[in-house]
Amino acid sequence: MSEQSDQFMELLNRQEDLHPDLKPHLSNVGNLGPCIRHPLIYSMLHHDAMNAMINQSYLYKKEEVQKRLDKGDYIGYIWFHERPYRWEALMEVAHKMTDTDFWSTFGSIWSDTENQWQYASTIRAMLKSKRPGREHMMDEDEHQLLAELPDEVRVFRGHQIRNKNGYSWTLSYWRAKWFGRRLISGGQRYGVIAGTVKKSDIIAVLLGRGEMEIAVD
Repeated sequence: MSEQSDQFMELLNRQEDLHPDLKPHLSNVGNLGPCIRHPLIYSMLHHDAMNAMINQSYLYKKEEVQKRLDKGDYIGYIWFHERPYRWEALMEVAHKMTDTDFWSTFGSIWSDTENQWQYASTIRAMLKSKRPGREHMMDEDEHQLLAELPDEVRVFRGHQIRNKNGYSWTLSYWRAKWFGRRLISGGQRYGVIAGTVKKSDIIAVLLGRGEMEIAVD
């Protein structure tokens, strides 16, 4: 057995209390039971037997985010946070970032986020700001695709009952349908909205997860 495997087994077998920083973030989530939802740690289906491993991961990430702050590596700082908290991390250090780094990271978080709706007002304020460089939300391929789109573009948005409105749309009906039904269970309803937008109103085209995403208000 390798040294790494030995360390893993030692952590798995070690019994210890959950770190005090994490205890306030431990709660029951629906049918999933106990979960830790902390900006640096997400532990679904958490069990006390996992405490030692979770504690070590937390202490490592806590040290790393501080190192990145000290070095001025604000992008690294943001991406050490768990996915649902990256908008907050971006807002925290936005004033210290270059315009290029800010908008590039903004676009990357947008493509990766699963909880954009929670930060809708903040995102709207950022998009309406006069901060230059918003074109850096897109990479070269995304700029090329946007340039190739017609003056009017057909877009789609998959939704459940309460999230028909939003900034995230797609060029693909089938991708929208997948988004609409992926989180439903039982007899819950979902749908796909179709619309037409002017290319001039498109904020960005984002291809990060192969979703042909159109960001538009």
